[in-house]
This record gives sequence, structure tokens and C-alpha cells, in this order.
Amino acid sequence: MNVDSTTLEQQINHLASQCVRCGLCLTVCPTYQINRVEAESPRGRIQLLAAVAKSELSVDVSLKQHITQCLSCRQCETVCPTNVPYEQLLIHGRTLLQQKNSKKAHLPFIMTIMTAHAYWRRWLFGAYRACSKLGLLTLSHRLGLLRLFKLKRLLRYLPRNIAPTFINAAPYYAQAKRGSVLLLTGCSSAVLEPHTLRDAVRLLTAWGYDVIIPKEQGCCGALHAHAGFNAKAQALAAKNTALFQAQPQKLNAIIQVTTGCASTWQTYTHLPAPIVDIQQFLLDQWPSDLALKSLTLSVAVHSPCSQRNGMGSGTLSMTLLSKIPQIHLIGFGDTTCCGAAGDYFLKQPQLSDQLGQQTINTIAAATITEVVSANIGCRLQLAKQWADQGIDTLHFCHPISLLARAV
Repeated sequence: MNVDSTTLEQQINHLASQCVRCGLCLTVCPTYQINRVEAESPRGRIQLLAAVAKSELSVDVSLKQHITQCLSCRQCETVCPTNVPYEQLLIHGRTLLQQKNSKKAHLPFIMTIMTAHAYWRRWLFGAYRACSKLGLLTLSHRLGLLRLFKLKRLLRYLPRNIAPTFINAAPYYAQAKRGSVLLLTGCSSAVLEPHTLRDAVRLLTAWGYDVIIPKEQGCCGALHAHAGFNAKAQALAAKNTALFQAQPQKLNAIIQVTTGCASTWQTYTHLPAPIVDIQQFLLDQWPSDLALKSLTLSVAVHSPCSQRNGMGSGTLSMTLLSKIPQIHLIGFGDTTCCGAAGDYFLKQPQLSDQLGQQTINTIAAATITEVVSANIGCRLQLAKQWADQGIDTLHFCHPISLLARAV
């Protein structure tokens, strides 16, 4: 995410020069597999960005569309023989396109609110809860107001019943203390899935770790970086880093609960403790005397791109949940992207839905009752895609919430 003293053009050209144009990335790229257009492949996008950086190609609507339609799933990086850092190149490329954009660009309004101060998120989703209970959402749908304000698609992704927002009041203390950790709440988890954070606190304290949750923590900057707003992403990183450094407690780890932010958190430097995914932390610090109760469930375990490609730990959720006695696990989604991809589901609805349907079609809903995914965006996407097929009997949660039931 960081940009050094060299120009964006120089960085793009340097990274693009590492591509040998072998075409292996075409075999795993979701958008190329759908469109079969070279410009919709990693190799094609690399060449487009290199041409722009060399001033050999002007930025037009078609070019921006090809670059925007990339999911940033990083599946191409897993097969690249020269290890081209495609995500880094893409971030630099989109930043360059923003600089060359004559029209002022911005994140979608809802994403701007979601990544702003926690106060605005709590206010927005508090209003949503009130409107839902009063039946105003149904009325707005009938009057066509949702379509008018371009909210119809977004509301199809939101849970029907949103619990009160997770608000940290004080540190949570473990009875048998082994150390202290700082918990990253994320932009959306606190308002859309507060129970996930409560399960995280419960498990971490049960493992023997005090949990500190700074109220002032903000967005990691992932959405901004991937949209080409690198300066904003760096400012958010600097603010969070200063906050973490100011914590008086000695930290054993900084815990993240959503894999969608993982690749961005991993770019942070000068932190007082390493950033660790909560699943990995629970596995690494597993209490020797812990006994889990049996769960006779058939669970579909989704493998998010961010976990599989960004963190390099695609089997992490399976490994964690396999510790629960009598549970039956079925893996899926480990070869493609589900189409959520940050705010991609809003920007590219047709491609997002097509990828989502492809993902859920790889598993028979009749054989499962639970679906778990370590990324909140993927959970919302999968739930919406199954609902589109008339299947609303499945329960969706983070893997740690399933583990919490067994503790």
C-alpha cells in the first residue's frame, strides 16, 4: 500500500516488467473465465496499466472498466511462475487512473459511511433497525423509493434482523490470564454481526487473554486502496498505527476477525504486536485442557479468497472446526471468487451475481444446515445468492461462532 519516492509510473513499469506473459493466470482468473477477453485477465490488465504508465495509451471508459472489473481475488498470484505482486500493481494502477481521472471519483455512499467514524455507522444501522421494525422498508419498496435511491440491491444483502451495535465499554478480562490482545472490530462487523465480536471476546478470554478494543480504531483502508485512493488508505493506516502504539498494555497479538481486511492489515509496520487472524491465534494458543462438546451438524465451510490467497491459509477454517467432535465439514469455494470482493457487489452487480451463483452451485444446499465463512462480505454474498434461489433455511456465521457453541 505504501508508495515510495519513485513515481507511480516507475513502480507500475517495474512490477509489470516481471510478467513473462505465459498466460497461466488466464486459467484461474474469474473474470476471464466468464468473458474470455484478454483485457479481462491479469495478463491483459498488466499490459493495459503498463501502457498507461508509459503514456502509450490514454485512459478511456473501456480501459477503466477492464481495470475496475478485476475482483482483486489474487487467484492469479497462486499460479504465477515469476511471483508478480499483482495486487500491489493493481493498487498502484488504480491510483494512477484516479490521478488521471478528469471527473471526481469517490467510494459509493454506503461504503463512505461504513468506513467513516463508528458514530455514523451506529446511527445509520440504528435507523435501519427502526425502519425495519416499523415496516417502513416494505412501504418504501412498494413506493419504489428503494430503486429511486439505489438502495434496493444493498438491502437484499443486509440481515433481516440486525441486533444492537457492538459497543466496547471496557477491557474484557480473562480469569486465568496468559496475556493481552487487541481486537480489531472492522467497519461492518460491529453493526452487521455484533454477535461475532461477542463470540471473539468470549473465546479469547476463555483462552486466557484480556481483550482490549480501542474505540477510536478505524477502517484499515482496504476499500480505499483497492479503489485507487491510496493517500486516504495511508492516512487511515497512520492513524491506526499511532493508536495501537499508544496502548499502555503489553500486547501478545493484534487480532483480526475478518479476512477481507487481512492483506491490508499485513502491510502495517511498526506495530507493538503482530496482527494475527483469530482462527490462527486460537489454534496456536489452544488450551491443553480444553474439552469441546459435540455438534452433530453438517457444515459447508467456505474458503474466502482473502484467506486462501491473501493469507495463504485456505484450510484454516477447516482445521479449526475439525476439532469439534462429530461435526461433518464440507469444503467449497476454494477455486474461485464468490463475487463479494469488498464493494464489488455494488459496483458490478451482474458479474457479482454470476460468480455468486457459480460458487453456491458447487455444493448441494439439501445436505447442509450451516454455512461458515471467515469473511463477512462472503457470508452476506452467499446468503443473498441462496435466497435468490428460494433457499432461506441455512444459517450463516463466522467459524469462531460455531466453535463458541462447542466451548
